[in-house]
Amino acid sequence: DALGGALEGVVTGGVARAARDDGQGRFAAGEAVGYAGEELVSWGEPEKVLREVLASLGEEAELLTCIAGEGAPLAPDQVEALVPEGAEIELHEGGQAAWWWLVAAE
Repeated sequence: DALGGALEGVVTGGVARAARDDGQGRFAAGEAVGYAGEELVSWGEPEKVLREVLASLGEEAELLTCIAGEGAPLAPDQVEALVPEGAEIELHEGGQAAWWWLVAAE
C-alpha cells in the first residue's frame, strides 16, 4: 500500500534525558542519550548528542523532521544550526514528555 511504501524510506531517532545511570558507565541519569533507529549513537550534552543523531540520520536523507518535546533544552535556531550539510529540516513543537526531540529522516 502507499503508506507502507512511503514509510519504507523513513528512519527515526531521537534524543531524551537518561532516566538512570548506564550500567556500562557511558552516561549518568539526566544526561542526553541519542538514538538512530534502535542504536544508541551518542550521549552527553544535549547539543552534541542532537548534532550526532542528526548527522547519523541525515547521511542519506534529504529531509529531516524534528519534533521538539516539553523542556527541550535548545531553541529552534540552535537546532537548525546542527543540521548536516545537504539536508533540509522542518521543526515542529510536539510537547511530548519523554523525548526532547523526535527525528524522522526521509
